[in-house]
Amino acid sequence: MVAWARKQGLRRILVALLGTAVVQASAGTASPSAADVQKIATEAYIYAYPMVLMEVTRRVSTNVDASDPKGGIRAPINQFTHVAEFPEEKFDTVVRPNADTLYSALWFDVTREPLIITVPDSGGRYYLLLVLDMWTDVFTSPGTRTTGNGPQQIAIVGPRWHGKLPASVTS
Repeated sequence: MVAWARKQGLRRILVALLGTAVVQASAGTASPSAADVQKIATEAYIYAYPMVLMEVTRRVSTNVDASDPKGGIRAPINQFTHVAEFPEEKFDTVVRPNADTLYSALWFDVTREPLIITVPDSGGRYYLLLVLDMWTDVFTSPGTRTTGNGPQQIAIVGPRWHGKLPASVTS
């Protein structure tokens, strides 16, 4: 998977970022030094690598017709999959999953409209819904510690969406 990312996505992203940086660096100034080019390439790699790896993982995880918890936490876009067993030692869809955690997964696309997730009462059990961006940064974390154990509806809204959510929904 990493080799594919290096060949396909990362090379294109690095070339685009490096080319943009070189053009910006050389606009009205001398050409960048070899050390500057090396630094720009290193920073571009560090910046882009998580996105490339997440995109490869997304493609592997969503390239199915229906939820497939036996096949390694796979489901189509905007559809949850729930795994009822702990990950086996051979599990490799996600790097180093917890060996004692039951997972649910959802790859979401909110380009056109919000996604509303209904969370039932957890009955006092601890739960956590980590929501990550493509850099793997957690940007919200509904769950026992942050929003409580009661039933709730949570909306994930895209940056360009302008509409009204139902009163019962938290965004």
